[in-house]
Amino acid sequence: MAYPLQYTDCLQPIAPVCTGADGEVLVYVIVCCPHPLSSHATGDSCMPMLSLATIAAAGTASALWLRQRATRRPSVQPYVLPPKEEVVEARLPMAAREWQHAWARLDDRYHRFIHRYINTRLNAGRQAQWQSLVEEEIEVVISPEAKVENWRLARNSGIALTAALAYLAPVWMTITIPLAIYEVYSNILFARDRFRLARRIEMEQLFPLVVGGLWLTGYFITGAVSMLIYDMAMKMAYLAQDRTRARLINVLGTQPRHVWVLVDGAEIEIPLEQLAPNATLVVQAGQTVPVDGTILAGHATLDQQRLTGEEQPIEKGPGDAALAGTLVLSGHLHIQVEKTGNETLAAQIGHILEQTLSHHLVVEQRARRMANAWVTPSLLTSSATLVTLGLKRAVAVIINMPAVDMAIIGPLTLMNYLNLASRSHILIKDGRALELLHTVDTVIFDKTGTLTFGSLNVCAIYCEDTTAEDLILTYAAAAEQRQSHPLAQAIVDAAVARCLSIPAIANTQVELGYGLRVWLKEGATDDPAATQQEHEAHARLIRVGSERFMAMEALPIPETLQTIHATCQAQGHSLVFVARDTQIIGAIELQPTVRPEAAAVIAALKERKITTMIISGDQEAPTRKLAAELQVDRYYANVLPTAKGTIVAELQAAGRTVCFVGDGINDALALKQAHISISLRGATSVATDTAAIVMMDQSLQNLPALIDLSHELNRNITTNLALTTIPAIGVVGGVLFFNFGIPISLGAFTVTFALSIANAMAPTRREQITDM
Repeated sequence: MAYPLQYTDCLQPIAPVCTGADGEVLVYVIVCCPHPLSSHATGDSCMPMLSLATIAAAGTASALWLRQRATRRPSVQPYVLPPKEEVVEARLPMAAREWQHAWARLDDRYHRFIHRYINTRLNAGRQAQWQSLVEEEIEVVISPEAKVENWRLARNSGIALTAALAYLAPVWMTITIPLAIYEVYSNILFARDRFRLARRIEMEQLFPLVVGGLWLTGYFITGAVSMLIYDMAMKMAYLAQDRTRARLINVLGTQPRHVWVLVDGAEIEIPLEQLAPNATLVVQAGQTVPVDGTILAGHATLDQQRLTGEEQPIEKGPGDAALAGTLVLSGHLHIQVEKTGNETLAAQIGHILEQTLSHHLVVEQRARRMANAWVTPSLLTSSATLVTLGLKRAVAVIINMPAVDMAIIGPLTLMNYLNLASRSHILIKDGRALELLHTVDTVIFDKTGTLTFGSLNVCAIYCEDTTAEDLILTYAAAAEQRQSHPLAQAIVDAAVARCLSIPAIANTQVELGYGLRVWLKEGATDDPAATQQEHEAHARLIRVGSERFMAMEALPIPETLQTIHATCQAQGHSLVFVARDTQIIGAIELQPTVRPEAAAVIAALKERKITTMIISGDQEAPTRKLAAELQVDRYYANVLPTAKGTIVAELQAAGRTVCFVGDGINDALALKQAHISISLRGATSVATDTAAIVMMDQSLQNLPALIDLSHELNRNITTNLALTTIPAIGVVGGVLFFNFGIPISLGAFTVTFALSIANAMAPTRREQITDM
């Protein structure tokens, strides 16, 4: 007969239910008799509950065994093609198909519920910033790993709930026990698969032992809640990593579906995919060149900034090369096609990006690394305690090991700092990048679009004879007011800033790629207060354009302006000549606009003992000038896109930890190669897709504060390690030498866990990182 069960005020987790003839116990069942009944109930009164629990446990074990047998692969695999899903579904009974569809709908709704009400709330700020970077709606794709975590969350919630209800009605244990057995079984399988993948013992192997030990010693609620908290921590760790939907990097941007080609003197439209080498492609102003080739006829101004890094638009004509991805600002070109599609330079950059793994993605989160380092000591200590002092003492030891605390607190800490950065308009796509940032000793900036704006500004106006600066600027603004390229916009903006009255034009002639001829309206204005210069401005032929345009118009350039033109070319500046009637009366010099915060950011990095560099595809003179102006330690000029990544790799080989800040297609390889990559909102999609960190306010101002935030994050993690390690050593000593049990160990764990939580929540007390 079965032993009668005697209940006391404390839980009796393991009870014998079947004995042999000689009194030897043959079968045990895990029982957690509720405290309110323990002082009154007898063994016989609890026997129905024990029987149900035994049946449930046996049924669960049998189901798991049958499942394992069903999924075991046969030793010989027949060479038979698997049937299609439709055929398999057609062979199922109608009721089975309905249940299958119902389960699929339930599964989908549950995962979307978790995504909407848990994932999104944990990650709301970063999710909104991520969405703002792309034009289309981000597709909600729930990975298999996320689905596993979601269902573990549901199971452990059920275990915690039913274990709590068992204090009121013991019959609930018939649900708790099967769920617990299944959860332990699932965790063991997951730990096995993780070990096969990582080839080392990690938290995935330790935590099932912790929870299983708590359940075996009767602490069902504690074990279930611990597993629930661990699942939430794993979900935060999952959300802290860059897991965007995989997609091919589109370096060329949006390509036209059809293009125009010249055939026997006539322009015809064909699909882009039918464009073949040696064809003559026709490209108009405002279009992007879709191929690599050579210009056969026409002249145009091309913007190659995002591909080559050249600051100024380039004038090109017959015999010059045209690259895919460059924008035709003005002009009209006939291009002989040489390379199309994946053979173009831009597409090759994209292919290299697809084959390169970002450095931060192979780095393990620091808190997880610390937790894993404690797994082996935890297992050895608890195993020795199990052999010498028994199960309860072993459980008391293992639940206080730092590995358990760090596995839970680490993801919470990281998520709080990511959200703090998000409130400061910084999108950190992968938390490991923030953890690594404090180790950076070299920050490399791209020049064009990063340290400078993409726009130009008027820096000087040169006058011939007695012509006034304002009159030269007025003439130029009148000619350029209806043009859309950067030079025209800068001239018009300068005239508006000086509050000049821009006269209307009667007629305009455009020499594509060179300059403009405009006739201002003749006659004096109706304003009696108008000056002689204003009356004169309305009856003049004005020419505005490049040196080549003035030569075409047979207008000699004065020697003083020729000298200035040579100086501007050496510095990478643009010089626009202005002629009235048959005489050049002056010129306007334009230069890139340096970001107002650039100098302060460089100075702040130097204060933090960080080396600063510039890598640019622009010419030597403007790069050298900017480096001197900002007091950058070192610069590289005339660097090709592929060479940028090579320079970063050479610095890494020399032992430097490199952060690269860039915005163009030509920066993508360097962004991928660097330890940390940063881009700015508004940059090319290739740059923002590649970068691990995006400055959403389109400014570099918060870069030094972001580095400080990384230092603070790592100090916080170190503090958490101390908060968990020091008490753990004391508790382990108490278990081994002073007879501490599970209650005292749980109490110590609760205190250290609360202190660690308070420390991890420190970032939530600040609104922005600039408040540090």
